[in-house]
Parts: sequence; structure tokens; C-alpha cells
Amino acid sequence: MVADAQPSPDSLTPAFSVAVPNAQTPRLLNLVNPAIAIPFGSGIREIEANWNGTPLPLIDPSGTELVDEAHSYGSMIPFFKPLFSLVAVPAGPGTLEIRAFDSNHVQITSVAITNLTVVRPPLPIAASMVAALPHPRIYLTSARLATIEARPPADIARQRYERALNLFTNALAEFPNVLSTAFGDAIYAPFT
Repeated sequence: MVADAQPSPDSLTPAFSVAVPNAQTPRLLNLVNPAIAIPFGSGIREIEANWNGTPLPLIDPSGTELVDEAHSYGSMIPFFKPLFSLVAVPAGPGTLEIRAFDSNHVQITSVAITNLTVVRPPLPIAASMVAALPHPRIYLTSARLATIEARPPADIARQRYERALNLFTNALAEFPNVLSTAFGDAIYAPFT
């Protein structure tokens, strides 16, 4: 320990901080995964999330049981990222409130994040409708394609794009069923 070490002022370590979502991520779809920082010496032991006053269900998709330990520190992950479901929430604007409680479930503090919007996913499109389109491109628009083609052949980004495109077209020629395991292996594990 350093002989002249001083405890950090409270202003350096907030008692409870929620960093995400924020103004850079104002739209929420199906789930919200806030990044929560809790100082080591805090009495916070439970976290709850509410959307416009309605509690959100906490989910644990990987069975980690980290959701039972809202105060994550020490050998655990450096900050807590609980996963809350928005599936039952109607689409529209609102406020996400993250509430912090002690071990007796007494609320200690909360953070309200305003100007957020829950959105619904687009309706599914039948494969027959996509096949009927003249150029069914999802990510590669005409403008993006022109940008790629404008790059010199020695450009690393262009080379990576062309390698990926060749890998895909070769796999498609060999395994026309894109839903098959063989096609998936050719794309995602081409060297095995």
C-alpha cells in the first residue's frame, strides 16, 4: 500500500451509475441490457428495471445465475449487465428506470433514462416475396457496392469483401440449400 494514499472523493466513483442505454442508443427492441457500475463498498444488492412504471422481467438466457447477484465485484465481472425483457411492453416512447435496493429490499437510489423508444421488429417477409424482388440485397445497397468498387484492388477492405463474396458464391454453387448444415459449414468453418 502506498504510504500517502488517500481515499478517493465521492465525486470520482458514483454511488450508482447506468451507462447504457443512452442518447446514442435511443431505440430498444425486445431486450434492454443496461451497463451498471456499483462501487465496491456499496450496500446495493438488488436491481430492478421499470418501463414507464411497469416492472420488466429479468431473464438469464445462459443460466449463469449472475442475475441473482446484482452487486458484481471482486472475482466477478467488473460491472453488472442484467438482461430485461421488453417483449410485453407496447411500442412507443418512455422512460427506463433502474432501481437499486439493499439486502432488505429497501430502495437506495434510482436512475431514470428518458427519451427512449421501444420499437417493434419488422414483420417477417416470406422467402417467395424476397425471391420476386429484382435485386434482393439486404446489406449491400447500390451506393455501398459503388463505394467498394471504387476502392483500388490492393485495398485490404476490398480484398476481404471479395474473399467473403467468393466464399459465399462457391458454397452456394456446391450446396444450393442455404439451410443445410453443409452450406453452414462451408461458410462458417471453411477450413475444417
